[in-house]
Amino acid sequence: MKRRSLILSLFVTMAMQGIAQSASLPQLLKQAHNAKGKPNSHLYVEIARAWLGTSPDSTIKYADAAARMKPQGTDIIHIEAARGEALLAKGETEKALKHFTKARSVAESQHNSFEKFNQMCSMGICLSRLQKFDEAQKLYEQVINYGIKHSRMLAFSGYQNYGVLCSRIGRTADCEKMLRNALKYEDAADDVSLRVSVYSGLGSILTYNPQTFGEAEKFLQQGMNIARKAHEPLAEANCISPLISLLTQLPNRYGEIPGLIARADAIVKGAAPSGSERMQLEHAKVNYYFVTKQWKLALQSALMLYENGPAVSSERDKIMLMTARAYEGVGQTERACYFYREAYYIGDSIHQLNVQQQAADAAARYDAKEKELKIANLQKVAAQNEAHQWRLTAWVVALCIVLISLCIGVMQWRRHLKRKFELAEAKRYIDGLENERKRLAQELHDGICNDLLVAEMQLSSTDDVKEAARMLNTARGDIRHISHELMPPNMQFASLSQMLQAYAFKLADMKQAETAFEYDKAYDWSLLPQQIGYQLYRITQELVSNLMKHGKPSFLRIALHHTPEKITELCIESDGFPTGETNKDTPKDSSSDGIGLRSIHERIKSIGAEMSIDGQKICIRCSENTKEVGN
Repeated sequence: MKRRSLILSLFVTMAMQGIAQSASLPQLLKQAHNAKGKPNSHLYVEIARAWLGTSPDSTIKYADAAARMKPQGTDIIHIEAARGEALLAKGETEKALKHFTKARSVAESQHNSFEKFNQMCSMGICLSRLQKFDEAQKLYEQVINYGIKHSRMLAFSGYQNYGVLCSRIGRTADCEKMLRNALKYEDAADDVSLRVSVYSGLGSILTYNPQTFGEAEKFLQQGMNIARKAHEPLAEANCISPLISLLTQLPNRYGEIPGLIARADAIVKGAAPSGSERMQLEHAKVNYYFVTKQWKLALQSALMLYENGPAVSSERDKIMLMTARAYEGVGQTERACYFYREAYYIGDSIHQLNVQQQAADAAARYDAKEKELKIANLQKVAAQNEAHQWRLTAWVVALCIVLISLCIGVMQWRRHLKRKFELAEAKRYIDGLENERKRLAQELHDGICNDLLVAEMQLSSTDDVKEAARMLNTARGDIRHISHELMPPNMQFASLSQMLQAYAFKLADMKQAETAFEYDKAYDWSLLPQQIGYQLYRITQELVSNLMKHGKPSFLRIALHHTPEKITELCIESDGFPTGETNKDTPKDSSSDGIGLRSIHERIKSIGAEMSIDGQKICIRCSENTKEVGN
């Protein structure tokens, strides 16, 4: 309550400044009316400033008229300042800030330091109302630093506005300090209302502490005396209100308060109901009527505040609390409960707990049981919410643990699959080696050994050396053919086309069938992945080996093609392919034919290729983008 009174007493200064200026308004209007020729812009600026206290719209009107007259010098600054002050009075703070900022820029361009810092003071007021307190504080500090060195008036104004700012944000100690500093430059203040506002603010602050009541009363009485001598009744009322609040705390001086109230009522009788000085007085009266239990009068003042007071919730809830208490005092309990509830709903977070308690206390006087149940339900809901939060936290922690465990499990499972795949690959490799050994053993046993046996028998039973030499030469050729098949293709130094071409030359040299090889010469076969080239070469060896062994072909054609879609096609055409030679359903026994067919199918699968049979032609198609099976 005391802090609210302090803020009101400091803010009333701006309104009183406008009223003081309006005293000379009739004279200025008369000068403008009697002016010969076109009135100058300076006169219209003065008229605009004179209208500030009574009609902000008229201020803007005359300021606009002055701006159309091509003003010069400080008139430009005063026009923008008048516009800003009018908009500030109308509550359009952001627009006012723009005009004050423009006025400061003009003053700076004209090298007018006094007006520059004077407009910075006005900018600080706007920023304070916009709750940009840090920015406002920086501006006030600059004004004070300049004023101390160059202008006592600016120093006084800076300290006074800085004190208002400190009061708004609850820094009462700093507010007192700033206002005491302002008194050091009181002689430079040409506006009585500004001087009185400082005394009123100091008196309001000192009423917070019973030990400083004497000093508070001294400042308030001094402010009242200054206002009376200057014939400023509103400034006097601005000091009377905090004095009433002070005396309300001194029961032995209650008798002085009715006279002060009567004096203040007479002063503010013609003021607007929503004016700051009227609101400040009604606050002081409510406090006095409460402590003296004059509930009807307290209700009148409270309703006055309720109907005309600020719409800000942080102040509105306090007014509702006053009204509720006044209704309770006159016995209208239901209305009191209504206002308690409304105060609770609109109150800010700082005051909600206190308002809720007061509402519960008031309701308990006429329905204690209902309110107790309500409080119990609220406590139950709070406990449930807290338990829900704990459960939610526990679920989140548990979910995190499960996810971490799942990730570890997936990593272990992938590692296990990788080891299993490596073991399977190793087993397949070993099985392949064993099968190759078995095939080679059977080749050597069934082919080379039998040929050598026949040659041996021929040598022992006949003297025909030429026939024995022929048979030995045949055995040597078979051994050479087997060694060539066993030799892995050197894919690092030769492409697939070169390897197949060399292989075709070897087959033609053996003269077992008419052999031909063709390939796409436009494609650079060295770009083909080595794994694909290697497997296609081995597949060709297996197919040709089975063909030569079992088919006895008359011709053999090998074709290698590459399409723009990066598909490699290997085709082998011959009249020696027996029906069902490459059928995938052929039994895989232990014979060399079964091993060869199984090897072909495994190699086709390893490169993701497809095999098709069209009569005497076998084609294998493979894409370079196909990943190897098992990777």
